[in-house]
Amino acid sequence: MLTAARRGAGRLGARRGPLVRFVRGRLTDEGGFADRHGRGDLYYTVFGAECLRACGERVPAAVGEYVRRFGPGDGLDLVHLACVVRLRTAAGDVNDALRDELLGRLRNCPAPGVYAAFLALAAAQDLGAPPPDADKIVAAVQACRTPDGGYANLPGIPLAMTPTTAAAAIVLAALGRAVEPAAVNWLAGRRCDGGGYAVADGAAEAELLSTAVALHALAVAGAPPADDPATGAFVQSLQCDGGGFRGHRPADEADCEYTFYGLLALGSLPA
Repeated sequence: MLTAARRGAGRLGARRGPLVRFVRGRLTDEGGFADRHGRGDLYYTVFGAECLRACGERVPAAVGEYVRRFGPGDGLDLVHLACVVRLRTAAGDVNDALRDELLGRLRNCPAPGVYAAFLALAAAQDLGAPPPDADKIVAAVQACRTPDGGYANLPGIPLAMTPTTAAAAIVLAALGRAVEPAAVNWLAGRRCDGGGYAVADGAAEAELLSTAVALHALAVAGAPPADDPATGAFVQSLQCDGGGFRGHRPADEADCEYTFYGLLALGSLPA
């Protein structure tokens, strides 16, 4: 995903500078990047740091100091533990003892569903470790398939979502499994008339998260969409004057998370 985001940053042209300034402006006094309420947040700090890395910019030292306050992630849920892993490994701030402790915590974190499988696999990759029981992960993901070919987050939920279907495709591909044509067709079918992708079947409007992850997952599955100027135009329309990206047209506030999705979407478009 970071490789795709780097491509996206390269495609921004003159709009890259404002984006970098926007992201740097979201750094709080405590060292983390701000959430939508202006408070430093570990989750948003991952996206802020990844945006800067994608743009070839240095991540401020204050970010490392902020993340080290969380130690080895004691008491964190899987989402935030994966954030600690990503930030500390990207900064080269993990020794052998910490690596073993983080891996132990990952193995003990409850990980039901597609999103959890995606996070656990990504964190293991960040730590340079093999996935814990790949066959078990694949079976857990496949249990979340819906009759229409998409994926819900948990078994028994009938409604597939674009982010979970994309995550399932990425996990399966990363583990060397084929992504079913039905899942590819389901993702491709979420494209709206305006060029963006919707979050679910029947959703009335496209939004940036679904557009970014659908494009990326289709590329990973070896089925990237054909060159589509409308999709590129949709993504670019969501970059605000201040440089950051917002989630969808009615929204009026950008944040680091959606700014990363903007880079990912641009970088996942056909060249």
